[in-house]
Amino acid sequence: TQQLIHELYASRLSRRESELKVLQSQINPHFLYNTLDTINWIARANGVEEISRIVRGLSTLYRASFNRGREYIECGEMVRSMEGYLLIERYRYKNLVDYRLEVAPEAASWLVLNLVLQPLVENAVIHGIGGSERPGRVVVVAGIENEVLRLAVEDDGIGMPAGKLALIREGLAAEGEDGDSGMRNVQRRIRIFY
Repeated sequence: TQQLIHELYASRLSRRESELKVLQSQINPHFLYNTLDTINWIARANGVEEISRIVRGLSTLYRASFNRGREYIECGEMVRSMEGYLLIERYRYKNLVDYRLEVAPEAASWLVLNLVLQPLVENAVIHGIGGSERPGRVVVVAGIENEVLRLAVEDDGIGMPAGKLALIREGLAAEGEDGDSGMRNVQRRIRIFY
């Protein structure tokens, strides 16, 4: 009974911390949007279309991230927000030559915990494509399988040794593991909320 009480308390505390972070991130998103809009118009007025595209991508990504303070977002909107992220990363990683975003129509309106996809896409870009010398591609797919939402992030980058993959999976499966890994944070949030 004590352990269950402790786990319930820890879960509620973690949820409150997450809510506080969302509130803090909303302190003044309008200022951020207005600033990005100003940069976009200055870039367009000066004929610097690349900067304009990057700023629009960043704006799209942040709008989905802030999500008006809601913990859940429609799957289709979350996947589409990754276009902003991937567009920006194409400028950073010249070997990220292509990306594809697919949302099955029946999955588009499903609600999903916000900010669970971006760390996975980031890992694919940085560790998969960014570590490779050859051109690469990232694919993000959302669909329904057996009445369950399935999100998949794939890249054709350098891959990883089986031993490293086993360590990552072991770390994700460990209860109570904290850390700064994006994947671990996603796993932890999923456990807390579901």
